Amino acid sequence: MSGTIRAPILVLGGAGIVGAGVVQAAVEAGWPVIAVDRDVAGLERLRARHAGADLTVVPGSLASDTDAAAIVEALRGMGHPLAGVVATIAGG
Repeated sequence: MSGTIRAPILVLGGAGIVGAGVVQAAVEAGWPVIAVDRDVAGLERLRARHAGADLTVVPGSLASDTDAAAIVEALRGMGHPLAGVVATIAGG
């Protein structure tokens, strides 16, 4: 790394199969990651798998506007911009 603080990458659906792969690739590349998923146990497994990494987990859903607004508020509360967003979620 260049010594510059990197903004985190947001991974929506971060505890799923594809999302966990994206999280792993980002962590291995040295990116801080914020993983969002409604699967709290899956987020905890993800955190344990990447112990020591700059990984923040945020439980939440995008199933409704109200749910999405709660995630947005949580992200705003973190107080830093995002480097990018990867959405690994599928609709029903």
